[in-house]
Amino acid sequence: MELNAKRNSTTRNPSRIALSYTAAIGALYFNIQPVLLGSFVESFALNEQQVGGLSAIGLLSAFVGLGSSYFWVRKVNWQRIIAFGILVNLFATIVLYLATGYIGVAFSSVLLGAGMALIYAPVLVALGFTPNPVKSFGIAITGMVLLAGATVLFVPIFIVPQWGSDGFAGFLFFVFAVGLAFVRGLPIGAPNITSETSTTNTQSKHPKLAALCLAATAVYFIGINANWSFFEIIGEFFRLSEQDISYALASSLAFGGLGSAVAALINRRISIPVALTVSALGLLVYALLMMLWPNIIGFAFGVVIFNIAWNFSLPFQMEAVAACDESGRFVALIPAGQMIGGALGAGVAGFLFMAPGVTALYLLLILSSAIAFVIFAWVNRKLQRSLSVGLTTD
Repeated sequence: MELNAKRNSTTRNPSRIALSYTAAIGALYFNIQPVLLGSFVESFALNEQQVGGLSAIGLLSAFVGLGSSYFWVRKVNWQRIIAFGILVNLFATIVLYLATGYIGVAFSSVLLGAGMALIYAPVLVALGFTPNPVKSFGIAITGMVLLAGATVLFVPIFIVPQWGSDGFAGFLFFVFAVGLAFVRGLPIGAPNITSETSTTNTQSKHPKLAALCLAATAVYFIGINANWSFFEIIGEFFRLSEQDISYALASSLAFGGLGSAVAALINRRISIPVALTVSALGLLVYALLMMLWPNIIGFAFGVVIFNIAWNFSLPFQMEAVAACDESGRFVALIPAGQMIGGALGAGVAGFLFMAPGVTALYLLLILSSAIAFVIFAWVNRKLQRSLSVGLTTD
């Protein structure tokens, strides 16, 4: 494929391990939000309004950085900016360790959000420029899930009960510090920066199609986060014990990485529309299990299938954006689109859960996934017809 040929000629073969670990620490702040906020409540006796404020300002900081990356991601040295982002996160953990109240924790949250943007945006763009983006994205997402899952399972059981938020800060400091060892395995920058002879355009070749893919990503995450953020409440609605809910969610995190791992293994063997159709069928199975078996069996199998299905789709969605975007600028906006959709999903879910009921959450997931995947399929067909460079990875 012509686009992949350009990537091959302009990429310095960065280490997939370096990219994967760096991506994992870049997304960690967002992925461990529930556990991190829970430790704040326990250590600083914060109320629900304060916790909501901490989440909002941290994610707003990340969103501003990720949204603005469209303008700066091709102009900076990626190794330096990622190293700086890691240093910002290390400083944030020190601030958290020294914090004695809400103001200190809030400052730490802002820094963690900013660090996330500085690390995550260039890493995603670098993944999009690798010779096999689906495989690279799949491996990276698997790393994200494994690191987040280990944190969610390990920290609340062994660290927070003993040392509270101080212990959490120390754990995060170690995880971020390890990332510095991988910086030299990353590319220095976008193709026009790393190669003086590169003719790659710094502007997206198909900006409207790339923007449509980002919109589809946001729509998709409306349904995803509407369900993910309410799983604990859904379990209580099914009259499950807290222990049963915890075990089920832990299992879903443990198995969720299988989805992205399988996507990495499949790589170019199936097209993006086919892959997204498989994911949609998995989400449909999840919805049916939750509606037909509202008990521990349906809940446990449902949340596991849910995590596998949506993690399987992510590498193909990211490749869809990358295939429309030779500049890499729109790829950097993927997490911003995910956050917008996730925020809308959580808000809509609160209304739906209080009004029509829990079934509405499953229907919202099916509807948002269907709309998103139709958009991706349309973009794929449009690009194939007009330029003979489709979104399939064949």
